[in-house]
Amino acid sequence: MKAGMSRRITIGFALALCLVLLMAVLSYLRTRELAAAARCVAHTNEVLAELEGAVSDIRDAEMGVRGFLVTGDDAYLWTLQNGTLAGPQHLERLYQLTADAPSQQARVAELENASKEELAWAGQVVDVYRNQGPVAARAALVTGKGRAQMDRVAQIASELTQEQKRELLATTAKVELKNGRVTLYLRILAATMLLVLGLAFYQVRSEMRALANVQRELAQSQERLQEALYREQKLSRRDPLTQVANRRAFFEALEVESRRARRNGWPVSVAYVDVDNFKNFNDSLGHAAGDALLVTVAGTMRRNVRAGCCVARFGGDEFALMIPDVGPVEVDLTLRRIRNLLLEEMKSNGWPVTFSIGAVVFSEPLESPHQMIHIADQEMYSVKNRSKNDVSVITAETTTSRDAVVQ
Repeated sequence: MKAGMSRRITIGFALALCLVLLMAVLSYLRTRELAAAARCVAHTNEVLAELEGAVSDIRDAEMGVRGFLVTGDDAYLWTLQNGTLAGPQHLERLYQLTADAPSQQARVAELENASKEELAWAGQVVDVYRNQGPVAARAALVTGKGRAQMDRVAQIASELTQEQKRELLATTAKVELKNGRVTLYLRILAATMLLVLGLAFYQVRSEMRALANVQRELAQSQERLQEALYREQKLSRRDPLTQVANRRAFFEALEVESRRARRNGWPVSVAYVDVDNFKNFNDSLGHAAGDALLVTVAGTMRRNVRAGCCVARFGGDEFALMIPDVGPVEVDLTLRRIRNLLLEEMKSNGWPVTFSIGAVVFSEPLESPHQMIHIADQEMYSVKNRSKNDVSVITAETTTSRDAVVQ
């Protein structure tokens, strides 16, 4: 009898062990599928970002040429130069990202040809303006050729975007189907395991205690997994309310841009934006209104900065803005334009708040992004201490990798 009980206990242990191993395998497969889906989402987002950057550069180039034709001011042509330089970089990255998709590679090639034609047309119009005068240049403009080429660029980008989204939806659906099956199998296995454990409980109480220990370990593992997932969510690089970058993402972007600026010898500017009287606004109108205001501020800033800039929310009512490769005058104009747009938005919504903005132009970025942001923060507070609702831009000349002289 003891031998029979021992045999049944051994079989129960073996069966329980097999079930645990099978559940572990299924859990691993499920995790791997989720990781693959996450990589697919990240890849799609990267492709869409490069597409947006490429089209934005071409559109900015076209608008710059139109501004040049209207005013004759060469300053408008920097967007054409930027599109000529930055456009191929976006396209090269798109070629790399779509290397395993021949149909998308063909789309990228079409986009490259259309972009070259648009930039070539823009350059020709500028040449006509310089050689034959503004009347001839505007006559070339009204033919609609540039607009048609720009529409072609936008159409190709839209088609490629839709194809990427379809692939992402197909992959997501496949992963959801597999996960649904795995979840069903896991439930069946869990039910079977409970049955085995119940039978083992009636055989011997000591087995029950051992199984209880296993269950506690599984519960602890689940808690650790939940804690790890929570930490990963906290480390996310996007502010959940405003959908702009968060503090961590801004530091990373500033560090990368600072290295590029040091290599290329161009400046990097950091601006700190604070919403004046936000606490009173929040206390009087409620947190829902405060959240709506913050979303509006973030959206207005994000829509009105050029490619390469980074808008981030640092928490509460404080925002940061990184502006690469422009001097103090351009930074001041940009920030005053953004402040005016923000004030217009506040006025249209009946929100009685203003904005204090302090910015520092670093001709040579510091080694520490934290120090750069700290200096901009101090300048913002100097604005608030003086009068609020104003913009102040200063220049920081570096003397060593750790020290800066503010002018």
